[in-house]
Amino acid sequence: MRHRLGLLVVGLAIASVGIAACSSTTSESSGAAQDDATASASASPGPTVAPEPSCADGGACEIGDIGPGNGIVFYVAPYTFQSAAPCGSSCTYLEAQMTDSAGGSLFPYCTGPGQTSVIPNSTNSAIGGGFQNTLSITASNECSAGAGFAASAPSGGFNDWYLPSVSELSALVQSQNVSNLSIGLVGAYWTSTGDNGMQAYYIAAASGNGGGVPNTRTYGPKNEALTVRSIRAF
Repeated sequence: MRHRLGLLVVGLAIASVGIAACSSTTSESSGAAQDDATASASASPGPTVAPEPSCADGGACEIGDIGPGNGIVFYVAPYTFQSAAPCGSSCTYLEAQMTDSAGGSLFPYCTGPGQTSVIPNSTNSAIGGGFQNTLSITASNECSAGAGFAASAPSGGFNDWYLPSVSELSALVQSQNVSNLSIGLVGAYWTSTGDNGMQAYYIAAASGNGGGVPNTRTYGPKNEALTVRSIRAF
């Protein structure tokens, strides 16, 4: 009887050890599976964030950026402004071509009857006003050639370039003098802002080519030959 009890006790002990070992193995296997799942989750890539579009591609712009027309942005409005340009009432930026029109050739303000008479709707001096001034110069019978025609030549895939108003050209000159933009303005440049029948405004960007005190608004005879720099609003 004692012999049977001894065998029973030994059997129970062996069974107990086996169960414990099985339990330990199951626990370790479960833990390893959880670790694998955690590692797999950690390795999964997160959502891809698309980069912000550049100024040239329609994103936000800063002074000095390359604009959609491959010009250089020189003016950023604190709020939208109105223009007859395609941007209408949602215009925010002005960009300028990086070189003078026609390789730096000189142009009169107007060739034709408008050289000695008031051209209707060509006296706007404000930011955004240059497009309408230029349209008035080029779309009437008042002028057959001149600064407005040179400034509105297509470039960079756009045909909405124009001769800047006096305030727009002043902002361009200031961006060179204050913001140190490398845009090569030298001498005197026509604006599209007419003053009266015989005269229109120009601005001296720097000394040379008839330039006076930099960024000074001056009016002169419309037959005077000066440099042209195109801009566009967007």
